[in-house]
Amino acid sequence: MNELINSNFKNYKIGISVVIATLGGSILYETLKFLNNGSLMPNEILIVIPEKFKSNIDINLLPNNAKVFLTNFSGQVAQRIYGFKKVEFLYTLQIDDDIILEKNCLKNLFQYSSCNQNSATCPTMLDINTNKYHHYLNEPFKNEFFKRFLYQIINGRNGYVSGKISKSGLGMGFSLNNLNPNEVEWLPGGCVMHFTPNLVCDNYYPMIGKAYAEDLFHSHILTKRKLKLFHIPSAVCYVDGYSSESSSFYTYIKIVYDSTRSLLKLNNYTQNNNSVRILLFQSIYFFIFLPFNMLKNIINTKLSNKF
Repeated sequence: MNELINSNFKNYKIGISVVIATLGGSILYETLKFLNNGSLMPNEILIVIPEKFKSNIDINLLPNNAKVFLTNFSGQVAQRIYGFKKVEFLYTLQIDDDIILEKNCLKNLFQYSSCNQNSATCPTMLDINTNKYHHYLNEPFKNEFFKRFLYQIINGRNGYVSGKISKSGLGMGFSLNNLNPNEVEWLPGGCVMHFTPNLVCDNYYPMIGKAYAEDLFHSHILTKRKLKLFHIPSAVCYVDGYSSESSSFYTYIKIVYDSTRSLLKLNNYTQNNNSVRILLFQSIYFFIFLPFNMLKNIINTKLSNKF
């Protein structure tokens, strides 16, 4: 049997399963609506939610191809893996509950994945409010000297390289100038298509709470299994970039602390030995770069309102 195939292999049906780990809420129904209104409709949608949050889902609002699974634990990765173990079809899309698929997104991911079963694929993720690429390590413009400096910190003299994992272990975003499927070194966890027998069904995430950098842990495991990772530019989805913004200084600091802790854990897990780059980047990004950009936006808004 092919070494890439999960030991729990069974005779899956031809078709597509979708796994959504969620805590419920109204945003889930939008995700479901766009999943089923695309040019290719999934055969089943597995919604995995902790039992203590089951009241956040109205069964009457769910489509006919949706199934709800209750767990006695919470955690995005653990819930997702629980769903992976329940899928019935040969291809599986993992998707966050705040992702909106463009009409041909699922179809384009499926078409590529069905011809390249030793791969995992992801779409281009755009911010639904700005239509810009949704990743904080996106491709810098020529005049963005500060951002270019940040890439020097995480990746040395090579700076930004589309879709690569930097020397610090951080994944760099995809260039929107690429029009054809391109091999990358990591996949954002918000939307990924898998050949079901290749699913990682062990809980690889070693921390509790919000799963920062889980996609980098996941991508590392996939590549160790000799799978190839591809970004499919013709597949597009949208995410609400404002829904996850910090609402208080305490929350902001907690995000900095938790994300840094996860990245250091990843650094140790991958034996990258570049914790200094991570610490330096996190300090400059969160306490200089982001505050400076926020202040600049506030000033520009006031000036535009004045005139």
